[in-house]
Amino acid sequence: MEASSVYIITSKTKALMVADSNYYQTKILDMDQERYTIDPALVILKRSCLRFGSTLSGRKRAASLLLRTNSMLPIAIHPNFGLYMFPTSSEKNTQCVWFSYYAISTYDQNDKHTIVHFRDGTLLEIPITWRIFDNQYKKTSHVIANMIRDSFNLPFL
Repeated sequence: MEASSVYIITSKTKALMVADSNYYQTKILDMDQERYTIDPALVILKRSCLRFGSTLSGRKRAASLLLRTNSMLPIAIHPNFGLYMFPTSSEKNTQCVWFSYYAISTYDQNDKHTIVHFRDGTLLEIPITWRIFDNQYKKTSHVIANMIRDSFNLPFL
């Protein structure tokens, strides 16, 4: 376990979740270690968006326009580097887990829980249904597809 004072989301970030601690607020799952920070997940998301040249509110607005919804929006932290995070519930829910889209290999249903398989071979079981997780994953896919399509320079058909 490592304490982290100022954390920025990177390609090694797998998930941000509430820390089971009286002191730390967020448990950070990275590819190579677990970290803890006193910052809430939303502070980490805001700081990371700013580091990469945008604001969290701007990223939310873009996702909202693409998805035509305002709830449980995925966040494009840095689209050019493939850094996309999505929540498992409302960000106001203290049990919300933020997942990095490209860190996920697959996910399975286990009763009313979802087991997330990460690309590094680790697993995380979370207390939400497979259907909710799948919907969030697909919403993020939609945002990614729309944000990168212009880079293909395809003619209009």
